[in-house]
Amino acid sequence: MIERTAIPLAGYANAVITKHFPELAAEGDDIFVTIRNPMTVPPKELTSIGRKAAKTANEDNDDGQDDDAAEGTYGIFARLIIRCHAYDSSAIDEDGHMRVLKAPLTAGDVAALPWPIFQWLGEELGKLSPQTPTASQEDGTSKT
Repeated sequence: MIERTAIPLAGYANAVITKHFPELAAEGDDIFVTIRNPMTVPPKELTSIGRKAAKTANEDNDDGQDDDAAEGTYGIFARLIIRCHAYDSSAIDEDGHMRVLKAPLTAGDVAALPWPIFQWLGEELGKLSPQTPTASQEDGTSKT
């Protein structure tokens, strides 16, 4: 279930988005992530976050651009997340316990999120520049 919440009194409608992940939650637990709605974030902020995260990662590792792009994405996602209840899925002890991730998350924390959460974050960010052609693009027409 996705909740879109308007900030009362002032601000954009649906300024934050909360998604619950019942398929990840143990009985009695509530796994969720609340993000700033990417539609309401200034483009400059998103690109500067990604660039800064990639630059920081590149200072530690000169492997290549794929790592830079991933770190940039993790940095953008970390900046969007304002509240969450999720676990570090990259480190599970022998009893099955995981570290609770608490906002503000780092790029490293985002890299440790389980795939369904990471995928949803990508989908929300992807709404900013959809890759699906519009009907007029598909039939070769345009409205001018």
